[in-house]
Formats: sequence, C-alpha cells, structure tokens
Amino acid sequence: MNQLIVLLVLLGTALVGHAGEEQPCPPGALNSLKTELNVEYLVASACKVLPDDQDTLLASAVIKADGDYEDSYQWRVMLLEAHNYEIKARFESRIDTGDATTRVDSGMIWLDTARYHVTDDNRAFGVRLASGDWPRYAQGGRNLFLTLFSGTPQHGQLVPLVDHLPLYVWQEINADYQANHFTREIAEGYINVLPTSSHSLRDLQLVYPTVIESYDGETTTRPNRRLTMTLKFNGAEYPFDEWQDVPGEDW
Repeated sequence: MNQLIVLLVLLGTALVGHAGEEQPCPPGALNSLKTELNVEYLVASACKVLPDDQDTLLASAVIKADGDYEDSYQWRVMLLEAHNYEIKARFESRIDTGDATTRVDSGMIWLDTARYHVTDDNRAFGVRLASGDWPRYAQGGRNLFLTLFSGTPQHGQLVPLVDHLPLYVWQEINADYQANHFTREIAEGYINVLPTSSHSLRDLQLVYPTVIESYDGETTTRPNRRLTMTLKFNGAEYPFDEWQDVPGEDW
C-alpha cells in the first residue's frame, strides 16, 4: 500500500471520530434500543442527554435490514426517558450501501446538540452520519451528513427539518497519482442560526470555510475561501436537494 492510499484511508478514519469524543449509550438504553428494533446487535449507536432537558436522552442506532434488502441498513433516531429509557419519540429511515460511495461502520454516528434555536422555544438537534467514502482515484466526495430535527416532536414522531446535508465536502484540483502527488480543496461546514425568519422558523446560514491541501511526500494545508448559503423554512422543511451544489454554485 503506497503513501497516497494510506493517506486516503486515514482521511476517512479521522472523519469517523470527527467530533473528538465518544457518545456511548448506557446499558439500559442499549437494551431499550435492541428491544425496540428487535435485534441482538447494533451496527452503530450513540446516546447523549439533551443539554436543555436532562430528563431526555437522544439516541441513534443503525442495524442491518432484514429480508431482501441485502445492501440496506435501518437508521433510527429516538428520544428516550433518561431514567427508565422508555421511548418518547422516534424517526426511522434507510441507508443503502449498494454503491462505492456509502459505507456503514460502528463509529459513524455523532449526535449534534449545538444551539440550533429555530425559535425561542424550539431548540433543534442533529445527527451526523459519517457514511461517505473515497474510492482510490475519486475526484471529490461528501461526508458528515447532518439531519436536523425539530426539538418539538409531533404525535410521537421526530420531524426532520434538514435532511442529509453534507458538512464535509472535498474536490480534487489536480493530481498525479503515479508521482504520488495531489492537491484538493476541502470544506468543513457548520450552521449559523440567523435572526431573520421564514414561515415562523429562523433562517439557517451554511458556512463552509475551505482549505487547500497538498500532498507531495508530506501534507501541507493553507486557508482558502469562505462559502455561504442560506436555507429558508418553507412551512414543512428547509428545502435541500441531495444533488444541490454544496457549498455553492462555484464549488
């Protein structure tokens, strides 16, 4: 395995532990998740008490799908009672791994409880999935996909406000793989909540500072540009198309 391949592997591994600390689930919460999902094994899991509600535990888990879905996993997000681990609200979706750009592993979930106050009384929370992947000679990629949920469940269901927003994006500028050299631009984004509102929820500003990373036997980085986008609530969600240019049209 040459140095370039090693670097790409390390890049993907670093993103799995992106936030820098573990978010383990208490044994009682794990048992509750396994019972709810009717499985004995969780592929990935994470738990965290909500900062503004110490009686509520945010939990997320990924399990292998049953039946004919050979390349599919079930993804769940739940709010649990922090003391007895009864389920208060839930959300479920699916992760397909039938192509080379999606992966599933034990460290892929990160619970994001930053101050996403979409209203004065509604502090949204997020779940990031490090499910992106890098084929050996890829010219770009996405990772750290954020789904942002309303802090106010409806009829026992968690309501996604932003779905599958990539917070880590990179693109190749030039490369000579035979000479073991490449240059790429990397954007690692975050969300600012703006004072302006649309349909009763505050606008969200996506901020993507970028760096230029070069590898020629050793890695060097330098700051580059800062890209921004604004998402406005349309009454049901902050519309975002998975094929939309992120972090901007000139990316």
